[in-house]
Order: sequence, then structure tokens, then C-alpha cells
Amino acid sequence: MLFTETQYLRHPALYGILIVGWLFSAGIMLIEGATWHIYVPLTAFFVLIAAFLLMFRLTITLAADNISLRMSPFFGTRVIWFTEVKSITVKPLSPVFDYGGWGYRIVPFQNTTAYIMQGEAVVEIVLKSGGKKIAASLKDPDQFKAALAKTEYGGGE
Repeated sequence: MLFTETQYLRHPALYGILIVGWLFSAGIMLIEGATWHIYVPLTAFFVLIAAFLLMFRLTITLAADNISLRMSPFFGTRVIWFTEVKSITVKPLSPVFDYGGWGYRIVPFQNTTAYIMQGEAVVEIVLKSGGKKIAASLKDPDQFKAALAKTEYGGGE
């Protein structure tokens, strides 16, 4: 393996939204006079959502002849062989504006499947067949580019 990077879904905005949602729900129930029988399941619900989000991770692996992407725990590994690739570019990332948010994203109007977690950059891979794009966020784009230059693809961005 020339490059391996693991990213986790740790964006503060997601957890901020969960906390605000819990506070809002608890506030409404407090006004309505709910008992602890309601607060405990409500809190458990929001804790389970947070735990569910914490389980997500994206692993990008660059080998001499392919790039593999794995979004755990629900999606299998996707291997993209360099013989299938038309182009690979690394560019700045704006998760919301480019792909509609974080996580596993299908963007039909761009013909793109995206794996977005953390990072300031994204690797965008265009396939020869049908021009389909596969995008994955990167925490260390410079290290990825250096490793890509050592592969069969040769870093020909």
C-alpha cells in the first residue's frame, strides 16, 4: 500500500444539531409537563443517533494498480482499477455545496457517487465507462498526490 487514510464522521455541526434537537424536544416536553418516562427514551434516542454517527468511517487505500474506498460499517469496499480510470483530480472540498453534505452521497445531476467525511480536499475519479465520477474526501491531499505519482496511473492529473 502506498497510501492509507482513515476518516471518521466527526463534524461538530452534526453533533450540534443533535444537541439542539434534544434541547428543543426536551423543552417542549417540559412545557407540556412530561415525566421522566418520556425524557429517558428521548435522551436514549439522541444518544443512539450520536453513537450511530460515530461508527461511520471511510478508509481510502492507494495501491500500485488501484484505489479502494470502504465506508464502514454499512458499505463494502469499492475497488477502482487504474485501467478503468479516465482522470483523477484533487481539488478543494465544500461538502454541502459540492455533494449535499457528509456521508455516502449519490448526486444524480453530477453523475457522482461521493464518500465524504473529513478533510479539506476531495479526490475526484472519472471512469472511462459513462463518465461516472467517484469522489472521496481527503485529509492529506499532498501525501495522496505524492503516492499517486508512484502508481501505474502516474499522477497524470
